[in-house]
Amino acid sequence: MGGCALTLRWGGGETSASMKRILVPVLVVLAVVVGWLMVKRGGAGGGVEPEVLVSADAVALLEIPDPAGSGNRWKGTALAAIGAEPEMKAFLERPLSRLKPGAELSGAIPKVWALGPKRMFAALVSVEGTRPRWVAGFEHKATKAELDAALADARSALLTRRPAGKADLVRHGDVTIETFTDGGFVLCAAWLPRAYFIASDLEELKRVLDRRAGKVTGETLAGNALRKRVLSRLPQQVETRLYLRPAPLIDRFSPLVAAAGGAIDERQLAELRKVEAVAASTAFEGANLRDTIFVALPADLVARSKRGELRQPLRAYASASTLMLYSAAIEWPEKVEFAPDAPDPLGLLEWLRSALPRLAARGLGLDRLGEAFGQEVAMLVDWKASEFQPSLLGSIEVRNATLASGFCEALLDNPVAGLAVRREKVGAADLFTLSTGGRVRVTPGFALTSERLLFGLDAARLRAVAAGPVPEAGTLEQSESFRQALGSAGAPDRAFAYLDLKGLFDRAYGFGRPFLVMGAGFMPGVSKWIEAGKLPGTETVSRHLGPVVFSQKTVEDGMLLESSGPLTLNQLAFAGAAGAAVSAARGYFTR
Repeated sequence: MGGCALTLRWGGGETSASMKRILVPVLVVLAVVVGWLMVKRGGAGGGVEPEVLVSADAVALLEIPDPAGSGNRWKGTALAAIGAEPEMKAFLERPLSRLKPGAELSGAIPKVWALGPKRMFAALVSVEGTRPRWVAGFEHKATKAELDAALADARSALLTRRPAGKADLVRHGDVTIETFTDGGFVLCAAWLPRAYFIASDLEELKRVLDRRAGKVTGETLAGNALRKRVLSRLPQQVETRLYLRPAPLIDRFSPLVAAAGGAIDERQLAELRKVEAVAASTAFEGANLRDTIFVALPADLVARSKRGELRQPLRAYASASTLMLYSAAIEWPEKVEFAPDAPDPLGLLEWLRSALPRLAARGLGLDRLGEAFGQEVAMLVDWKASEFQPSLLGSIEVRNATLASGFCEALLDNPVAGLAVRREKVGAADLFTLSTGGRVRVTPGFALTSERLLFGLDAARLRAVAAGPVPEAGTLEQSESFRQALGSAGAPDRAFAYLDLKGLFDRAYGFGRPFLVMGAGFMPGVSKWIEAGKLPGTETVSRHLGPVVFSQKTVEDGMLLESSGPLTLNQLAFAGAAGAAVSAARGYFTR
């Protein structure tokens, strides 16, 4: 056998040792080449993973993980069902035709969406300097020509607004970056197979491209332990997901507010700076929407926020006509100040200022409210179908009955001008009734017991509640929808809210719709936007509505806020605030 004395049996044949010495290195080289090709293919043609592309110290990252899935789930929501109603479609024709968004909105967004983007994201990388740095992108399957056609309207609008801008091309590796600059304004974009990116900074876009190609350019959010921790508090399947570090925003903008003459509470700023991160998401769950917000806090703030489960003292009085039930733990201020120029249309601030000497004579000040009253505040709003207006019942936990009585007597000794106070004993409660002389259809009052301070707008109901025993349970608790709402809220220790959105819409819209139809004829400006005769019927909308529930609770590493319903409480609050802001701005600019 000579030089082939040592043999190997492999697959039934014989291979010499010399052949093995040649074959093994070849296999190793082939493995390396295949691995390299796989990496290169993943870098050049892979999808979009925002957490891998964005630096670990980014201020915020907003994601839409599954746009197509979200679109399908949206079709099952109550809002989509309302929008699909023929009456609603007919009513919306005029206002939608009047809306004139910019070309970049009316043209680009629907066309890009039609391309079926995946994993959309926008990241605020930094707020340092004169302009914030951001980057956005999405995964796609479109050719460059298809994407250019979809973005043509946006590019045209940009050139119209910035005619002096200059377009250029920059080569980075095997990627061509399109740039547009106009003074300090910079916009950069890059098309790749399966990915498209746009940024406000050329170097930031280059770093994103390098990370996607597998080049090491510093830590990214993928390895950020804080982000992983806060996102673990959110549901797995969501439509939008946000990660935010508020500290850089506070540090950047608080000096600007102070420089503009705005009032800043340094103590509150210090507390806000302790917030480590915020995670938030919105999900579609059948007919409902669900918002989840988690605020990561240090151990000392968590310990200060932790308290026992809310007692919800007014739940026992809730009935089928209850529209809202609310309980919350509040922090009484250590110091109360009234700005001299603060607006006071009802004269309440003047009344409080006049009460300060009477409080001082009793050794009391507004800074001692926390000694007199406990943390839990509750409210109940009823609106019977037969009644013209809703009724309110409120409750504040009493911690020191003597101090609480002193506050009530001092504050009500000299009420707002035009009001008369009557005091009487009702069972174990001191009842203070405020008479308005018939000028308004309410009779507000306060009832003080050793356990709580009740207040309301109907003295008769307040007297009955103060005099009678506390019911074991309210009739609302027999409702299946309310029990489900309680179950989804868990055991909140900071806040709980229940809103019967269907009942509220039935009462408010059902009552106001005839006036809207009538009033539109006397307001020519309104008719430009809506056709009052096409206002949808109450049942058209309300049959799709259900309860809204909100809860806030302290967990071991922060605060968890959750809300679900056809609209969430967060969205209703935002819509109300936005409407008020638009109304205020319109009034300001039309003076």
